[in-house]
Amino acid sequence: TIGNQSGKEWANSIITELKEMPNVIVKNRAQVFGYYDHNMLVMSERINDHLPKSKKYSPKQRLWYIRAKEVVISSGSIERPLVFGNNDTPGVVLSSAAKEYLKVYGVLVGRNPLIFTNNDSAYETAIEFKKNGIWPIVLDTRSNPDSEIIYEARRMGIDIRFSYVVIAAKGYKKVKSAEIAKISEDKKDLGQIENISCDCICVSGFWTPTIHLASQSGNKTKFNKEIDAFVPGHSKQEETTVGSANGVFTLEETLKTSFEVGHELSKKITNNDNKVSVPQVTEKKSTQHDKFWCVPLPKGKKYKRFLDFQNDVAVTDIELALREGYRSIEHVKRYTTLGMATDQGKTSNLNGLQLVSNIENKIVPEVG
Repeated sequence: TIGNQSGKEWANSIITELKEMPNVIVKNRAQVFGYYDHNMLVMSERINDHLPKSKKYSPKQRLWYIRAKEVVISSGSIERPLVFGNNDTPGVVLSSAAKEYLKVYGVLVGRNPLIFTNNDSAYETAIEFKKNGIWPIVLDTRSNPDSEIIYEARRMGIDIRFSYVVIAAKGYKKVKSAEIAKISEDKKDLGQIENISCDCICVSGFWTPTIHLASQSGNKTKFNKEIDAFVPGHSKQEETTVGSANGVFTLEETLKTSFEVGHELSKKITNNDNKVSVPQVTEKKSTQHDKFWCVPLPKGKKYKRFLDFQNDVAVTDIELALREGYRSIEHVKRYTTLGMATDQGKTSNLNGLQLVSNIENKIVPEVG
């Protein structure tokens, strides 16, 4: 909750308040897709695309060129998949996507879900399934995590198995079952393989900040070891990145830092020192994620483990590139086409970087 309101209620009240301000323009169905020199941004606004019938001579879209004194980027983050055998089988979805389908659209991605995670956020999906009469099984790569949301999931009777991984999805045109096993503390050895029935596998490999606009602005990114991802570093232009796009994943810290940024920028532009109090936040505390993304193959198995789903780049392709002598991630990327599809590696690049760094025994910033 935020200020004794649900998150949705609080957000709606803030948006309503903004729309009523004479010096604020709110553009819905709009997306900034380019950040250029001199703080110029390009935005696409969808005007009639969502309507069944549009007016004659009315544009479907409008392109905006915006020049700003200050830019605040709050582009969020994207959930990272976990890599295991046959992970391109229909029915393997991101955990956050399964939760979104359920909460926003009332759609179940499966009636017998298996949730595979290395962090706490997937437990939100498990709890949503349980609230809607579905009994999920949670496989957590961590040995003994302890947090409020895990306690809540246990209290609801959800089946949780720690130090377990999905080895491979099974099924031809859709997921029908999964091979699972216990994994050792060093994440190299697998225990006895079991086959369990499921019709979808919801995966969560933690979160990757969406830093593309910040990078386009000329911001020199840096690697954050705490979250195992790149975050914006030193700004080249008048740009500030906030929230999970800046590697801040708790609601309380996000609101606190965002309100501070808003106050500083407002003071800088208007010379008015009007500080707004930060609302009180109630949220469940999370514990540290597991620094593990790629499940090893059992002896004698040759399952395909995909990193890039659009260009079909598998773990074996990366291993081959390294055997051929490629070391820099830029060379590996061009040899394998990792991250070169239309999504530009939003879900694959960091897993590829982690894989190369593990094989080369280097830290991620040394790889590229």
